[in-house]
Amino acid sequence: MPPRLTKGTWVDSYMTYVKNKSSDSPKIYHQWSAATAIAAAMKRNCYIIMPVGGWKLYPTTYTLLVGRPGLGKGLAMNEVMEIVKEANVSNVISGKLTMPYVLDLLHKEF
Repeated sequence: MPPRLTKGTWVDSYMTYVKNKSSDSPKIYHQWSAATAIAAAMKRNCYIIMPVGGWKLYPTTYTLLVGRPGLGKGLAMNEVMEIVKEANVSNVISGKLTMPYVLDLLHKEF
């Protein structure tokens, strides 16, 4: 778990945490993974009230790390998933599911 913030953002602290663990994944993968973790933790506590109609717009984030096999996509995701699971603030599903099954889960349960 990244240490308490003393200076900078949580993403900065996370990047230092990952660097100290000597991960071989590209930096951008870790940055996007950290940003996705923040979005997952916020859930529906962040929204924009639309000026016309006054309805709430909740941002939804789906992050895909794209790259050749062996580049470190899984390593970057696994590092941040440990923190997300420990915080127990979001719904996590396996990455090896069919798209129709994921859509069905999103529709029914989440």
